[in-house]
Amino acid sequence: MKKRFVVLIAVLTVILSIIICECVILPWVNPLRRDDEQVREYFLELVPIGTSMDTATEIIEDNEKWKLFATFHEFGYFVHLEKDWATVYDQNETDWEMVGVSCMEVFIGKYSGLFSTSVIALLGFDEDGNLIDVAIKRYVDGL
Repeated sequence: MKKRFVVLIAVLTVILSIIICECVILPWVNPLRRDDEQVREYFLELVPIGTSMDTATEIIEDNEKWKLFATFHEFGYFVHLEKDWATVYDQNETDWEMVGVSCMEVFIGKYSGLFSTSVIALLGFDEDGNLIDVAIKRYVDGL
């Protein structure tokens, strides 16, 4: 009976340690593990609202961890009005709103836990080519 209790305490300690590590320590160490709004704020510290598209491109290219996936001069990115989702792909449905008149899709990092997650920033620019908003989206890969 005492041996079972010791094993149970050991298992619970390991589970609790994993939860603390995943929920407290790793988000503190890697800002990409934080929620989307905090990642957005982190990104905006480096590429603030009002930044020109050319300057944003330079900042992105100078950051070794980031990769500019695409730049679209014909349209901004799209945000779903009811769901917390954004995309650069043209949406014909009425539930989507376009942000900006041009946009960029930027890979800002990846982290792994049980699954691998890629973090993408969508940058919307106005008609003068200045940054007006940023959306964060995540792609979760399989095991």
